Amino acid sequence: LTGQPSKQAPFEPLPGYVTHVPYGDIDALAEAVADDTAAVFLEPIMGEGGVVVPAAGYLAAARELSARHGALLVLDEVQTGVGRTGAFFAHQHDGVTPDIVTLAKGLGGGLPIGACLAIGPAADLMAPGLHGSTFGGNPVCAAAALAVLRVLAAEGLVERADVLGKTLSHGIESLRHPLVDHVRGRGLLRGVVLTAPHGKFVETAAREAGFLVNAAAPDVIRLAPPLIITEAQIDSFLTALPAVLDEAVEMGKA
Repeated sequence: LTGQPSKQAPFEPLPGYVTHVPYGDIDALAEAVADDTAAVFLEPIMGEGGVVVPAAGYLAAARELSARHGALLVLDEVQTGVGRTGAFFAHQHDGVTPDIVTLAKGLGGGLPIGACLAIGPAADLMAPGLHGSTFGGNPVCAAAALAVLRVLAAEGLVERADVLGKTLSHGIESLRHPLVDHVRGRGLLRGVVLTAPHGKFVETAAREAGFLVNAAAPDVIRLAPPLIITEAQIDSFLTALPAVLDEAVEMGKA
């Protein structure tokens, strides 16, 4: 399903009948979806493309379009789910109910676990025994996931992600550094959009300064700190960031 050729290549030849459309373009999606479409797969926020938040109404339009043609709406919340965006699911910001949601990453708090949640009639499409996995249901990972859910609720980490995400975004934009154009995203999933394709240089300079960030695109730095990050740690990052950006600019001149 991925649209990234480098990640498709090791698994070729791939099964057909998958159509990729520009993210956030509801007209392109409407043109691609027909009565023989089985499912529409979307990320509520596109992570690998550079933390791209679709325009208001996009997910709702995708929901209506899928329902009209009898297709399932499957939302990939592997990056955005489990409180990352300031809501337990990112699609909750848009008031949309999908048919299927996929989760992983933060669900296990560092241990490997994924989940596929089916809602309504979609839940009846699978029965016990139809889909098995030798190591599925690992009890240690399942216990870790339960602990994650309990801590999220007990410590209010979902709501806190919303507050701290705004603090982080405002702090970066307040620096008014010439390499930063703007910050986008929700909660503690943020994309720092650069004015030059220096993403890899920022990634390297940040690592040397003791911070792990990711160049999600040549001109976008993805920030996804743990939900337990403290305000002091955010302040430390913001204090170090101007020098990191300056160093990235110098690397770009070399």
